[in-house]
Amino acid sequence: MTKHTHILVIEELAWPYGGGGELATYLWVRLLSRRYRVTLLTAKIGKKEKNVLEECGVEVVHAPWIDVSSRHRVWATMERGSEKLRKIIRDRADIVLVARLGYPALRIAAEEGVVSINHLHDYVAIDPSGVRPSRRYTRAPLILLLGPRRYLKRLAATPLWRRYISLLDLASASVFVSARQRDITCRARPRLCRNASVIHNPLPPLEAAEPPRWLPRRFVLYGGGPSRLKGAHIVRRLAGHLVEHGLYVVATGFPVKHPTEKGGVVYAPRLSHGAYLATLREAEALLFPSIQEEPLPYAVVEAVLLGKPVLATRVGGVPEILGEEYPLYIRSFSNHDLASVAASLEKLGEEAAAHARRRSQKLLSDWSPEKLLDRFESLLSLVEEVKNA
Repeated sequence: MTKHTHILVIEELAWPYGGGGELATYLWVRLLSRRYRVTLLTAKIGKKEKNVLEECGVEVVHAPWIDVSSRHRVWATMERGSEKLRKIIRDRADIVLVARLGYPALRIAAEEGVVSINHLHDYVAIDPSGVRPSRRYTRAPLILLLGPRRYLKRLAATPLWRRYISLLDLASASVFVSARQRDITCRARPRLCRNASVIHNPLPPLEAAEPPRWLPRRFVLYGGGPSRLKGAHIVRRLAGHLVEHGLYVVATGFPVKHPTEKGGVVYAPRLSHGAYLATLREAEALLFPSIQEEPLPYAVVEAVLLGKPVLATRVGGVPEILGEEYPLYIRSFSNHDLASVAASLEKLGEEAAAHARRRSQKLLSDWSPEKLLDRFESLLSLVEEVKNA
């Protein structure tokens, strides 16, 4: 594969819209442009991000005919626009990389004899909700974890989801962002792992900004909002133990207009990414009590890169970021274990910060741009060997 190889990345919604998966794809597109010709097909992208990609030599193709208002509308409008999509694939693709939900493109790529890759950032491949609760931390039914409204939407979505999710099997290869995500997905969908590789996402940029003026003097930061899957129900309980050590919890992403303190928790609205990072820089630690199998959470990566301790559940790809022998894992949500981890932060805070700095150096080395590109190129070589066999 050379600079003449043309990769078409299909992502219906591009950064800064969406979340960690969209940010990862934006960083991957920039990275791939170092070695390949890259086109990004998307219905929506930020103006600044579009300019940055074009400066990197990426062709950004606007696809307003893709309706991004819901998952099913993405699929339906991509199917209705299949001839437009087919022409783009014929004209611009040696390889089609589906970064999010563009599964109809996999069928067209297969019909055209074009190599295609699933880049899986969540668990939509095995559940319509895209999440996978961790049995280590919860046995609660999904209706409680998702909430009644989201659970009913999941039920209603299931028949159509089954229809479109089968298209994933047409891909030439799959990329997973963590070993844990691969193992969970492959147990449920072994066909996705015929040609599969674990390639961690590029490290996120750490933009600078001014921290909010209302921050407490000493605090830990939680950024998951009111989601039970992110562990919001644990925040107040753990705050009761942290306050005994002089620490507040600053909890962002909540539906409040102004920061409001209650029970040792300062609830705050969603912050811009820059303001969030500035707040993290001021924090004593990051609180990450997620109860879902997070594929590879950027929140934990950012904390490590900033040398911050993390009070984290051992879920998903978190041990691949923090390491197996990390001193501040939340073992369970019992009062004893919550009190223990709060006390350990006070006792082992500097040791945990030193551990984070060591892990930061390891990530900077192991997940360097050149090593990530080499792993991607190795996957392409494997796919070409299988194709030509």
